[in-house]
Amino acid sequence: MKSRIFVGIVAFIMLGSTAGYALFSPAQTSGAITAQDRPEQDILLVNERKLLGNEVLAVLGAGRVLIEYSYSEGCAECETDKVTLELFAQKFRNYVILSEFTGDEEKVGMTGKNGDTVRLNGTVTEESLTVLFCSVTQAQPKECILREIGSE
Repeated sequence: MKSRIFVGIVAFIMLGSTAGYALFSPAQTSGAITAQDRPEQDILLVNERKLLGNEVLAVLGAGRVLIEYSYSEGCAECETDKVTLELFAQKFRNYVILSEFTGDEEKVGMTGKNGDTVRLNGTVTEESLTVLFCSVTQAQPKECILREIGSE
């Protein structure tokens, strides 16, 4: 009799933990900040415009890093940088939002949750973006953790 009760309790705990994990675990997303995060408007993973102030606050409030890429109109080599940045955003889709727009000069900046913006000096590569990203993000993806372990 006691073993049946024990088995029943264990089965109940297992089912409850499975249901709890399914309900409360982070879902795989498209990388966009959804209406659940910001009811008035969705913010896409890649935006071809400068984000508004309230959108920046929504991105940072969601724990994401905002990557801003400004480039001059008609810049041929900037297309390569845009592709690199878009691939980077796809790779870290649950951690970043990318904003690409025309400006006076070419520059890449990343803003973390604390609001500090760090500029990329040098060539736009996946490696240089990863180093900069890992320095500003609060939520550390495995790439940042492995990089930190490898450098010790």
